[in-house]
Amino acid sequence: MNKLNFTTLKLSIMLLFLLLNSSIEVKSQEYSYREISVNLNTVWEIVWGPDNYLWVTERPGRVLRINPESGENNLILDISEEVSVGSERGLMGMTLSPNFNSDQFVYLSYTYESSGTLVRIVRYKYDGNSLVEPFIMIDNIKGARNHDGCRLAFGDDGKLYITTGDAATSSSAQDLTWLNGKILRLNQDGSIPEDNPFYGMSSRRNEIWSSGHRNPQGLVFHNGILYSSEHGSSTNDELNIIEKARNYGWPNVEGMCDKPSELDFCNENDVREPIAIYYSDRTLAVAGIDFYDVNENTPFAIAELNNSILMTTLKTGILMQIKLSEDGLSVIQEKNIVQGEYGRLRSVCVNPEGKIFIGTSNRDGRGTPDANDDKIIEITSVKSDIEKEKRNENILEVYPNPSYGEMKIMSNSTTELEVEILDLIGNRIDKVSIMPNSIYEMKNMMLSSGYYILRATTEDKVENKFINIIR
Repeated sequence: MNKLNFTTLKLSIMLLFLLLNSSIEVKSQEYSYREISVNLNTVWEIVWGPDNYLWVTERPGRVLRINPESGENNLILDISEEVSVGSERGLMGMTLSPNFNSDQFVYLSYTYESSGTLVRIVRYKYDGNSLVEPFIMIDNIKGARNHDGCRLAFGDDGKLYITTGDAATSSSAQDLTWLNGKILRLNQDGSIPEDNPFYGMSSRRNEIWSSGHRNPQGLVFHNGILYSSEHGSSTNDELNIIEKARNYGWPNVEGMCDKPSELDFCNENDVREPIAIYYSDRTLAVAGIDFYDVNENTPFAIAELNNSILMTTLKTGILMQIKLSEDGLSVIQEKNIVQGEYGRLRSVCVNPEGKIFIGTSNRDGRGTPDANDDKIIEITSVKSDIEKEKRNENILEVYPNPSYGEMKIMSNSTTELEVEILDLIGNRIDKVSIMPNSIYEMKNMMLSSGYYILRATTEDKVENKFINIIR
């Protein structure tokens, strides 16, 4: 039998197997994608303004206001002569004052040169046409060609939180006399809050809120919880919950505290483990994050995204939905909304209506830009007519899929779930039991590259899902 006929036979057997043994598969949410602005240069930050415009930073040193309907953009600041650009340096994070309607303040971070690369945080005022009256909040933060951070976000407490990279000097992340490899916390006028953990200590930098970070490039608050995404070196990108005075391990710990040397350091230094890693054998180069929590009555609300972090990645060009538990403290599901179609993604923004905006970063020196890069893409839902009852029939969720050796199986069943791993012609390779409404972690699966079937069985139902293993 030739190879083509054998492949056809395998597929026929597989399809027959699924028809005979599968429950109804639930159709995934579908999305619509619209390019609203093109020919940009390395979009670093996207913020939804109270004026219903997108506020955007480009790494060479420009700030734009973009009409999300027409795509028309207005240049409101150009500091390209002041900004040091190259490798990972340039104009980076931006956030608007929580009191923007009254004070019109805009906060920016960028690298500059003064006997070496440094990072500066500056507050500007928007006068209706331009950003004016620059006021330096903090500067002289050590920078480098790589690992400069630098994302900005206001907390529910009205304080400004700032991520800094280790500036390619990993030891600085554990040194409390340095501002590098930290998350900093300032008042809106640049002064230091008296309830910062090291306030008043002459031996430690009083601006520090947390330490032990490598290069955090995502930052968002939700319901009083501060989340941050952080680049690993060659493995273990992290999604962290940031807590006051906590240590996040770098460079002594990468990812979880799961090695003998790491366990000792974690115990001695009160290390806070990530709530998720990506992954133990590689990185995605995680970048900007935002939280999806949209009133279901708004025009573009996507119900299945609620209570999720949306995270962009650079290396793999993914926009990932990270569904959280009700309390926001753990990850229960992951799905990809974008899977590499647009190249490198660094920024994401959710507006109050439920629209999602992502920015590409293909002109940053590491991508392959097309003729119209870089871009901002609007993502909305394609309304589905799937009945709620059919959604509830889905008893099994699997992520990440494709998998590179580790996979989580989430049971939506109210009874114990028997899950078999089968090859495409129905031979059983392995079998596990999963408790009701729980998550089972499959680590270091000894499966070769290829497609397999997960077959879930309850007392009254059978459901099958394809999985793809990549080695």
